[in-house]
Amino acid sequence: MKTNHILFAAATAVALSAGAVQANNLSGNIPLSGSQGAICEQRWNNGPTPGTLVVNLLTTSNQGFSSYNVRCNTNFTRTMSSANNGFLVGPLGTQIDYEFSIGGGGITSTGGFVDLNVPFVQSRASTGGAIQTGSITVRVKDTVVSGNIPAGLYSDTLTITVVPNP
Repeated sequence: MKTNHILFAAATAVALSAGAVQANNLSGNIPLSGSQGAICEQRWNNGPTPGTLVVNLLTTSNQGFSSYNVRCNTNFTRTMSSANNGFLVGPLGTQIDYEFSIGGGGITSTGGFVDLNVPFVQSRASTGGAIQTGSITVRVKDTVVSGNIPAGLYSDTLTITVVPNP
């Protein structure tokens, strides 16, 4: 009976060492992957919201924010639109025509002043994740002579939307 225990132990030792040798010869590939979603953002005067631009109605000089930043890691479409189709609207529905631009060159630029009587749409190249800076400018098209329009507040709302392209 003692002999059977020894043979069993020897057989087990051989089987374990054969398995260990086989395990040392195994290799495997581990695929690695990751993805980055599209990111587009814009900021005004170093803040997330544009605030209010007060327009002097008595001059056709350029008026605007000091900075506008856009950053996209993919190609994108920017749409600029006006709630009043490019007019500051005041009391009694009086309209004052104005134009709009984003300057600074590169992808931030609108290429000059544009009329917002219809939405202005631009397809732009990726900034490569870098921040591109420009300036937002508004100017009244015709000088408003003091006293020839009703007194009161004249307003419009500009909307600038940046959307990653699919």
